[in-house]
Amino acid sequence: MNIQDILDLKGSEVITVLPTATIRDITVILADRGIGTVMVTDFSGNLVGIVSERDIVRFITEQGEISFALHAGDLMSTDLITCTPETKVTDALAPMSRHGIRSSARDRRRRRAWADQYPRRT
Repeated sequence: MNIQDILDLKGSEVITVLPTATIRDITVILADRGIGTVMVTDFSGNLVGIVSERDIVRFITEQGEISFALHAGDLMSTDLITCTPETKVTDALAPMSRHGIRSSARDRRRRRAWADQYPRRT
């Protein structure tokens, strides 16, 4: 089984924002969509980062508060681990386990970035 097999089951919609999106906008998207992460792309659609609920909580913990006027570019994680749809699932699991990553999302360039974008189960 490869990553494409999972994409075929889960669907291909990817929620993205620009680096200029405010944290307020991102929190609304996360809540409305029931997801934990948004992919950050540049104006050409290239993946440049990820903002997750964890990034927001970590920032609040470190700074004591958060300004919702901050932008995705101020908070996003940029050290992304990616793979292609042809990557075997077993090969993708090792870096996920090693880095404590729960799930993943696909960018428009068909590379997969490890994140937590799928809806949470309640």
